[in-house]
Amino acid sequence: MINPVVQHCWDVREKLVKQYGGLDGLFDEIERLDRKRLAAEAAKKKAKRATAAAKKGSAAKMLTAEAAKKRTNRAASTAKKRAQSKRSKSN
Repeated sequence: MINPVVQHCWDVREKLVKQYGGLDGLFDEIERLDRKRLAAEAAKKKAKRATAAAKKGSAAKMLTAEAAKKRTNRAASTAKKRAQSKRSKSN
């Protein structure tokens, strides 16, 4: 008597051989699917890097704008102190 599990395995094997034209065709199909999966992973990583770079770029712009604002405030503060110093010297 044939084991039903073994029979099912043989049936599936026969189906795959017919569908892909033998083991070479089956391996070609597996390789094609693997290449497709790797390409999808690479695209996902690339998109993730681009998003991270965009976030980093916007953060850098924010820091640059913040630094410019501080320089402007510092310059205004220095000018104010000089004006006060001149007033106190002239009095």
